[in-house]
Amino acid sequence: EQPFLQHQQWVKFQQSISVEGFQTGQITTAKVVGAKKRGGKQSRKRLLKEQAATKMASADVGTTKFPAIRFSEEETERLLAEAFATLPERAGKRGTRNLKRQGRRWFLVRKIHARQKRFLVAAHHRKMAKRHTKRQAVIEMKHVISPKQRLADAEYQRSILHHWAANVIQSEAPDEETVEVSN
Repeated sequence: EQPFLQHQQWVKFQQSISVEGFQTGQITTAKVVGAKKRGGKQSRKRLLKEQAATKMASADVGTTKFPAIRFSEEETERLLAEAFATLPERAGKRGTRNLKRQGRRWFLVRKIHARQKRFLVAAHHRKMAKRHTKRQAVIEMKHVISPKQRLADAEYQRSILHHWAANVIQSEAPDEETVEVSN
């Protein structure tokens, strides 16, 4: 009970020094101790309603003191003409040299960028040509050179196998003089 009483006294003090029509961030409503709020949609809606109510109250106070000033079209034109007449005329250079210099500078920048792009495109084409050459070599190897080599390797393996078979058969039959191996 004691902390809640202290809180109520603090709120009363804040209310006594609060100024109408201004949001100062002071605590002007007592909070119940122990009631926890997690926030969320309902809490945001309640806060928005409270803020809207305070704004409406302050808006009502402000509108009665100072009515909106409205001028006729002739009066508006006269005031604008007076305001433009007080502006000093421009003195000094117009900056044409600066504009020309900036134009040359940006022309040069665009030229440098175009040159760099040409170099990058050329490098890309060289890279793709090299890749194409490698690919063509692989295709030639697979379809032209490889079949001939495979046939030659198969023929060599066949001859080795016949030679081995002849030696094995001769070692098993030492009585016979020569054994023929058919292809």
